[in-house]
Order: sequence, then C-alpha cells, then structure tokens
Amino acid sequence: MQYFNNQKTKPPEVIFNQKLEKMAWGVFLIMIGFLALIPVKFIPAGSLLVGTGLILLGLNMIRFIQRLPASLFTTFLGILAITSGFNEYLNATFPILPILFVLIGFTLLIKPKFRKLKI
Repeated sequence: MQYFNNQKTKPPEVIFNQKLEKMAWGVFLIMIGFLALIPVKFIPAGSLLVGTGLILLGLNMIRFIQRLPASLFTTFLGILAITSGFNEYLNATFPILPILFVLIGFTLLIKPKFRKLKI
C-alpha cells in the first residue's frame, strides 16, 4: 500500500523529531484550550507566554537529550516568551529590547559550542 508520507524513506531521527514537534503542538493546543475554558480572573497574567516558552524549551531539551540538533531559534523564542510572560505577570517594565540583544549575543556565543559537540 502506497502512502503519501512514506515514513520508511526517512531516517529514524527525522521521524522522531517530527513526532516531537507534533507532540509539542498538541501540548500547545491543549494549553490554549484550557486557558480559554478557565475564567480569566483565575489565570495569572503572562500564563500563555510562560507556557509557550516552557513548551519550546522542553522540546529542545528533549532534542538535546536524544542527541538531536536543538533549534537555537526556538530556544531563543522560548526564553523570550518566558521573559515576556514574567514581565507581564510582574506588571513590570523590563527593557525587552536590551534583553533581546543579550539573548542574541548569548546565542551567537554558544552556537559554535553546539556545532563542536554535534548536537
């Protein structure tokens, strides 16, 4: 039987990574659904951003543990989402743009280390 998306032609790590991404999307959609069902007065400010950041960082942590290449872009977005979520929760005015520059610089510094480790 012929399938449109033949899993047998893809390397196992690609298949595993695709499953991880689908699971992350599933967790994200479940989180959005729960947050939509709960009355707003019971949801702390920044919950969606913090939850999204944790999902992105969790996805990359699993990739790292399984020795798959972690996405620096989604790691960066995860850190930025968590930072923005806590900023919203604390009702603070953190300077997001300078933090963004620091995170970009940090990413540029650690990227060669990840390439050297081949992860």
